[in-house]
Amino acid sequence: MLQLLNPTKIAPLWQMKEFGVEDSWTQFLKISYQNLQIAYRLDDVFQVFPLCLSENGGTLILVINNSVLNIGDQEILYNWRNNRVKKIENTYRIIWKASKGYVESLVSTC
Repeated sequence: MLQLLNPTKIAPLWQMKEFGVEDSWTQFLKISYQNLQIAYRLDDVFQVFPLCLSENGGTLILVINNSVLNIGDQEILYNWRNNRVKKIENTYRIIWKASKGYVESLVSTC
């Protein structure tokens, strides 16, 4: 999934329906910062990153990063079908931006 920043307080999420096919990107969901219960001010700079989508497609795990205030990341479980939000308590500082996708082999075919 791909998330694009938007200063209008709406975060569109895009999903690749067929791996590796560029034309298969479709807009999956638009999430309002209000729906995520994010306290938003005009001078706030933060990013919302999707981490995982449940098998049934109803629940997202998201992380909110506020690098300007350096308050750390906030993980959220968001059920978009029921518009329910659960903030996950995390005492560790995890740098989600540095996470990478799964790779079957470290051997290059090039």
